[in-house]
Amino acid sequence: SSRKREVSEWFGEVGKREVFTLKVVHTQSFDGHFGLSYLHIFIDGRGRKAKWFSSGECLEKATYEIKATVKKHEVYEDRKETLLSRCTVVRKCDGNQLVQPEQLSL
Repeated sequence: SSRKREVSEWFGEVGKREVFTLKVVHTQSFDGHFGLSYLHIFIDGRGRKAKWFSSGECLEKATYEIKATVKKHEVYEDRKETLLSRCTVVRKCDGNQLVQPEQLSL
């Protein structure tokens, strides 16, 4: 199968802001205390899982270069996950072609 397997590993350093290349594999909307929120689940090139909770911004299923702060490393259902905060899209990776942020409609 060409589908990457999830790897139970954390990435990044807690509290550090970095740029990561991440693929959105799932999004889920829910009503929170501050209105509609979204959970994004990402996988990186090595199959490691990350989550980002956002309010009002929902990314489509694609691969992005994302600048984010590693909020914490956690374990959910016996699997390591990296929780991200303050995510901003640097650019969208469209196959081999990179799309600049001003061409994105978020």
